[in-house]
Amino acid sequence: LTNEWAIIFCSLVALESVFFLFFVGEFGAEQVEAIETNATVVETYQRTHGEQTTFMEQFFIVFGKEIYLWPLPLKTRTPPKLTEPAIPDDPYDGRTQQPMTRGDDDIIGIAGAHTETNLRERRQDSKAREGDSDSQD
Repeated sequence: LTNEWAIIFCSLVALESVFFLFFVGEFGAEQVEAIETNATVVETYQRTHGEQTTFMEQFFIVFGKEIYLWPLPLKTRTPPKLTEPAIPDDPYDGRTQQPMTRGDDDIIGIAGAHTETNLRERRQDSKAREGDSDSQD
């Protein structure tokens, strides 16, 4: 009876570990992409990025050049250039050379499509009401 519980417990721990690796792996991939594109989360939503360099140059800008100091809680990174311009992303898809759009008004934001659709409809309703009130005057 004890061996059966040990096997069940070990199986559950192994399954939980696999889920944890998938979860952490996704966040790690996002961080690598942010370093690669030199873009923060806000810049990603605004479809902009910083100055493009090679991945390794950007990696050393973020983490610093002293590899032996990375595990220590010290400031090793290069100070950020706060005056660096935000460069717009390429509006065209590299494969098809067609404009990349995300919908009717090309609204992009943190909210989901359902919320953005409601916002779009509310804006159109308020514009229609403003037009009605102007015509009544």
